Amino acid sequence: MARDADAILVTYAELPGELLRQLTRCKVIGRFGLGVDNIDIKAAAELGIAVTYVTGLVATLPTSVSFTATGSDPFPGANAWNTAPDITSRVPASGQSSLVLATGAASNAAGICPEDRFAFGPTGSCSMFKFVLSAPANVSFTTDWDGGSTDVDLLICSDSTAASHNTSTFAPCALDGLGGASSSKPEVAGGVTYPAGTYWFVAQDYSGGGVRNYYIKIEKQ
Repeated sequence: MARDADAILVTYAELPGELLRQLTRCKVIGRFGLGVDNIDIKAAAELGIAVTYVTGLVATLPTSVSFTATGSDPFPGANAWNTAPDITSRVPASGQSSLVLATGAASNAAGICPEDRFAFGPTGSCSMFKFVLSAPANVSFTTDWDGGSTDVDLLICSDSTAASHNTSTFAPCALDGLGGASSSKPEVAGGVTYPAGTYWFVAQDYSGGGVRNYYIKIEKQ
């Protein structure tokens, strides 16, 4: 691989961080096909290299460590339930994992984010992603991020309507006991068996410092 390449197009080639750090001029990596599992997306972000899904060979070069999504993967974080990108295709088969790269969403209106509805007092925006389970499954989401936020919480909710959010039981987002609402980095949510149905994975910038990119590893037992 040329160290002085300005752009790289790959399909199955592995691009680990140690290799990316040898590239002196690269500004963008485009992948033919779905997913970016073979690319160290966190290292790429740190190096200012955009990682994009090729949907017609259109790419936007970065002016910072963030990226502009040009297709359905990487995913732009949505700040509304009804526009949440569908990541069902990224939920792996049993015993496997997949990676999702997503941008942080814009600021949210009051009463939209689950933690705001539960009166937890978040000060930043939340990014929502929809997925559908056709059968009961044990799934987990391990999430890291970059940007100014010092605390991100994760929730998996089975209903999006405000009336269903209970400030005492934290339904419909507490099947995992709110295990993803801690101060850990990376944060982990799920790890329990969810019934078949439609769900929303929500990443909440609790501290309000801002999130540029989320690095989400989805695992299915």
